Formats: sequence, structure tokens, C-alpha cells
Amino acid sequence: MGILENSYKTIENTFQPLVDFLEKNKENEKYKNKYKGITTLLSPVQYKPDILFLGINPGPGAYREQNKDQNTNITPLKMLGKDEEHFFKLDWFKRNTSRGRVTNGKWESYEWFQRDKPINNIFPARMIDILYNFYEYKYPDMIVHNDKVPMWAQEVEDKIVVTN
Repeated sequence: MGILENSYKTIENTFQPLVDFLEKNKENEKYKNKYKGITTLLSPVQYKPDILFLGINPGPGAYREQNKDQNTNITPLKMLGKDEEHFFKLDWFKRNTSRGRVTNGKWESYEWFQRDKPINNIFPARMIDILYNFYEYKYPDMIVHNDKVPMWAQEVEDKIVVTN
């Protein structure tokens, strides 16, 4: 880890005792239906990002994903030092993350920029809409195509930090 990641890890270490307590007691009836894991970052750590989303609360989506089709209580720990592969890329821009549907019993997935397609995950869809609005303001002459990656996509992926 670099200096920036180590600084972020120092912040996480301040609440590590709470995380340890919740993980140790996650089967306790008092916490079982309330504690669904910890996510501190949803993107790579970057110095002076152009866009910083603070206080994003993604809800229990990662918890549901890890426990689907099972009777388990796996609580995701998306923290530096716990789940480092998680921080390589913001997952809002993956196919199927925000757009998709079941048609005739089969799953159809769509690209994140196909905003005319059905939403399957409202959280990244809303964040993507915010980014579209920002860039439409920044580039008022920009033409938006629902079938093409917008010109700002690579720019934003490399200049955005999402933290909880």
C-alpha cells in the first residue's frame, strides 16, 4: 500500500474495534438483523479526485449478494487490508450492475450507459444519473447516446472516489 492507502487505513483503524465487536457478535439476535457488514470504500483511493461522493450508504446489497440462495450470514468487509481486490475499480461501470431484467425466464443484462433500459439496481443507476447530469452541465453541447459509452466515462472512472 502507498502513503494515501496507509492514511486511509489509519482512519479505518480508529473504528476497527467496533468492526471486530460486530463481526464477533453477528450471530447474536440483537445484531443479526441489523448488521450487514462494513463498506468504507466503493472505489480506489485517489489523491484530489475531481468528484468525491461522501457518505454513500449502499445498503445491504453486498450482504444479499453473498448470501443469496443460502441460509448463511456472511458479512462483507470491504475495507483496506480486508478486501483489497475490491479497490481496483469502481463497479458502477460494469455491464449488468445497474441495468438488466428477466424476460421469458432468462436474464438480460445491459451496459451502464444504456439508460433507456430497465434498472435492476437503483443505487448505481442513480449515481450514474448524477454523473450524467454533472457532465451535461460541464459540457452543454454534449450529445448523449444510449448505445455508446459517453466521452467522459474514462475520465470519471479515474477521477472519482466513493466513500462511506
